[in-house]
Amino acid sequence: MCIYYGDKEGLTYREVEHVFPAGIGGISVLERGMVSDQANSLFSKLELKFMHESLIALTRVLFGPGKRGSHAGKDMAKTRISIVNDDDGKLTLGYISGKAGYYIDCLAKHGEVYTFTVGSEHHDDPLSAWSAFCGNMMNMGSRFVSITSKELEPGDWIAGFYNSKYYIAHGDDLDLSRVKRTLKALTEISKPGKLNEKMTQPKFDISLVDSDEITRVFAKTAINVLAHLKGPEFVCEERFSEIKNWIIGEGNGDRFTQLPRINIDNPLRFPKNAHWCIFQKIGGKLVAVVCFYNAYSNCFELAEALPTDPGIPFGFICDWENKKEYTLEQWVYSVIERRCGYSYGT
Repeated sequence: MCIYYGDKEGLTYREVEHVFPAGIGGISVLERGMVSDQANSLFSKLELKFMHESLIALTRVLFGPGKRGSHAGKDMAKTRISIVNDDDGKLTLGYISGKAGYYIDCLAKHGEVYTFTVGSEHHDDPLSAWSAFCGNMMNMGSRFVSITSKELEPGDWIAGFYNSKYYIAHGDDLDLSRVKRTLKALTEISKPGKLNEKMTQPKFDISLVDSDEITRVFAKTAINVLAHLKGPEFVCEERFSEIKNWIIGEGNGDRFTQLPRINIDNPLRFPKNAHWCIFQKIGGKLVAVVCFYNAYSNCFELAEALPTDPGIPFGFICDWENKKEYTLEQWVYSVIERRCGYSYGT
């Protein structure tokens, strides 16, 4: 039975759900059968927004993890392609990876002026970049990533190509057929002009959100950790229904989204950039604190506390940089061992 959708008809269980989101380094997974494919699909969409459009996005890009857990090189995490300013203040397309910004190959229409930006990866060979861009644009179909921006004047646009995807940035209006005709004509008859050697790194003005959808990822992580530590029967108790309904978008989240974000002075000093979730009884409630990168935290009253709930704090820690995870108890013992010389469990 799905811990989120219960015994709803038609649920399938082919995929597994990570306890902490896999995109930020989560290692452990819940046992197959705890979370349905339908819930997993919903969470994947929420986590995409969480990883690309929240405060987490820049931290993930700066520190990782990237593709396949990599912390460096071409597999480092990247922001989404967005509108950036070049060194001359003109609008173009680019992304951030690590601590730097990068351009992608793109052609911009600003009024009657057309400007080709050579992508950072091709800056040493602009002619080849232009030739490849022309070939890619000739094959452009109806599928592309739309980027709407009020920075662009009516009728202006920026068309780019990166990692096998097409991008078109535009204002509120977009005449796609006209853009494609213009692109076809320009790429057939035009040649690139002199390379602007001043272009180094793009300047970003990234809009980050802190929305209900982002907060639901925090809360979902708390339920996942609770299921991992206490089992599916525990989180399927009726007292957790309200918060779980809100997590899957079927309930009112006012009470949960208004709870304060807190920063904890943690004497245990969890690993650098770790993710963690700690549970405790407070004021007759079972409370969870979920924290990502030791920096961004949310507190949730999950349910009424019962006498059978643990009386001392318990939780789970993800040291994704070192690919290790600990229960709170294990981490406490490791601290004792390092500081006092006692072996684990003694």
